[in-house]
Amino acid sequence: MKKTALASQKLFGNCSLFATTKPSSTYPFLPQHHYSTETSAWFSQCITLQRKPVRIIVSNSNDPYFNLATEDYLFVDEASKQVETLFLWRNDRTVVIGKHQNPYKECNISKMNLDGVNLVRRRSGGGAVYQDLGNSIFTFISPKEDYSKELNFQILMDALKHGFNIQSELSGRNDLILSECKRKISGSAFKQGKDVCVHHGTMLLNLDVNALQNYLTPHKLKLLSKGVASVASRVCNLTTISSNISHESLNTSIIREFCKRHDFDRQVEVEAIDHSSFASNNGWKDFYKQLSDPEWNYGTTPDFTYNIETKFDWGLVDLHIDYKSGKISSVKMFSDSLFPVLVESVEEGLVSQEFSMNGIKLFESWMLDVKILLFLTLMTHPSNYYKRTPPNFVHGCVLLYFNKISAISVELAFE
Repeated sequence: MKKTALASQKLFGNCSLFATTKPSSTYPFLPQHHYSTETSAWFSQCITLQRKPVRIIVSNSNDPYFNLATEDYLFVDEASKQVETLFLWRNDRTVVIGKHQNPYKECNISKMNLDGVNLVRRRSGGGAVYQDLGNSIFTFISPKEDYSKELNFQILMDALKHGFNIQSELSGRNDLILSECKRKISGSAFKQGKDVCVHHGTMLLNLDVNALQNYLTPHKLKLLSKGVASVASRVCNLTTISSNISHESLNTSIIREFCKRHDFDRQVEVEAIDHSSFASNNGWKDFYKQLSDPEWNYGTTPDFTYNIETKFDWGLVDLHIDYKSGKISSVKMFSDSLFPVLVESVEEGLVSQEFSMNGIKLFESWMLDVKILLFLTLMTHPSNYYKRTPPNFVHGCVLLYFNKISAISVELAFE
């Protein structure tokens, strides 16, 4: 270790920005500090050790965009170059995909939208993971010269062993498995910057395994991708091994082992954060804005081909959509429908349209709407149906679907 103890006043400002309260009920042995909204330096508190300072941050928010934005902000924060940081958090129901992954391949987008499950594209690589409140998430951020993923893994294994008598071991380069049954309980990923390294991952406490299978299983509609597929793993919830484990108790155990491994044996001051912690922090807000932007989460998808095969009571549909550079580049539709103009108009109308999450989520219901609109048209304008440019009408239906034009305006335009 090259560093000596660093004065927190010199590095991060006056510690009086934090008002000490009675010991936290969540972390009984850890006195909790509350952030003062008078300053944007919410991360300024540190604990000076014999060798180096550390900081421990616990999120009080389950908003995945908040937590991932915080993690990204800590990665570029100047203070992270000089302290060991532990960030503990968890998210509401969310699928997190890697920077270069295709959400339409990795996720059941239709089911996720129906159930209100978040989608977040992180700014680093890796595979797709499902998270909910049964997941505890950890982030170790270290100065590059001090980084040791082996040490971080040991902290996690010791937290399970000493806190809950759970024996675990490292499997491969990024998983923890139960020593007895060899089932996966934790997955990790890593990121390196110029001066800082990140080791982050999840601990499976009481994950909804059915949801995991539902949301990470591709939709029945076939998708042929040029992207990289995630590898499914067998998992086990830690609550099936120990009834005493919870998000809070696991955090406490991880914090204890983190302090022990970094030679700190006094009480630790934990920073509890939420949205108010960043009320005046524009740097953090930029990360939050990007991660919560649908264009970021869906629009950076690699080129792929989407194949829809389904049957309506008015005919069979086999639709092939090529997606390139954010838009539909070509469409081919095969159908035994008695409305050939529908086939032609779908092919024409979809080209150059954005391949939106709403478009894929509602395509089948839209096709049903087209049938209803065509039926109403035939009933109200039987003599004029083939005289008044029906291709434009159906093309209007296509635009209605992808551009959210109101059905009323389309019907009025037809009149």
